[in-house]
Amino acid sequence: MLKLSLDEIVKATKGKLLLNNNKEVEYISTSSKDIKENTLFIPIKGEKYDGHAFLEDAYNNGCRIFIIDKNHEFYKKDISLIEVNDTLLALGSLARFYLDKFNVDLIGVTGSVGKTSTRDIIYSVLNEKYKTLKNELNYNNEIGLPLTILRYQDEEVMVLEMGMNHLNEMSRLSMIAHPDVSCITNVGTAHIGELGSRENILKAKLEITDGMKDQSTLIINNDNDMLQTVDLPRLNVVRVGKNEGASIQVSDIELFEDHSTFIVHYHDQSEKIWVPVQGEHNVFNALIAIAVGLELDISLEDIKKGIQEFKLTK
Repeated sequence: MLKLSLDEIVKATKGKLLLNNNKEVEYISTSSKDIKENTLFIPIKGEKYDGHAFLEDAYNNGCRIFIIDKNHEFYKKDISLIEVNDTLLALGSLARFYLDKFNVDLIGVTGSVGKTSTRDIIYSVLNEKYKTLKNELNYNNEIGLPLTILRYQDEEVMVLEMGMNHLNEMSRLSMIAHPDVSCITNVGTAHIGELGSRENILKAKLEITDGMKDQSTLIINNDNDMLQTVDLPRLNVVRVGKNEGASIQVSDIELFEDHSTFIVHYHDQSEKIWVPVQGEHNVFNALIAIAVGLELDISLEDIKKGIQEFKLTK
């Protein structure tokens, strides 16, 4: 269970403690309706609403610990109150601080399409050997990703889907998560209206590497024309696909109405893989999951089982 003292929260967010009722935080929420005992409410300013408008609602629902930004005021005699420059950045900083307390392998997943299904397949593969945490639904942005991290209890691995609409968004997520392994499913045309070109989409996706240490592993779909151009000498780049440039290759793809099969080739091993969903795109998503599993020392037999058992998020 999450446990953070007020002093730790002040340190993590570089905030100022204005009111102190000596509570310890056990749950963090950005929704005034989702309040449990010892919840820290962090109001976020969105496109339509400013969460600061719901401070009173959160209090009436039982919340007694709050973060606010310096442009707002809130006072109740029985609350703890921390002031920060920006509540969204404070949420990310708090997640990074919390993550640093633990030894957990972190897998980041992005791409123009297929992020959620790839995350789900990777989760199922890793769960064969490790206790694993993943985002709920598509909580993959600057609010959802830190909230997922702050759900951590005693898992050995986290699989985090990471999404973006503009340049620098992925970089901020990467600097919160510091992925040990990152995966890029493809570079298509999603968000081309905001980013202007596929070259800029590639640049935005590659920001997932900004928080990675040297010699960390980046896994990419080498059949994607844009990803074929990736050259990052400081990282261990693992390429999957049909072509000869892939170190994990696929052949004999067969597509059926409710499933797909293929043969994966890795070093001197070959294994027939059964995927419980249709479509060639899910074959490539499964290939990425295989690469992640191998990176984390999972046998091909257990990887195969994990892929067979995976379930798509509804």
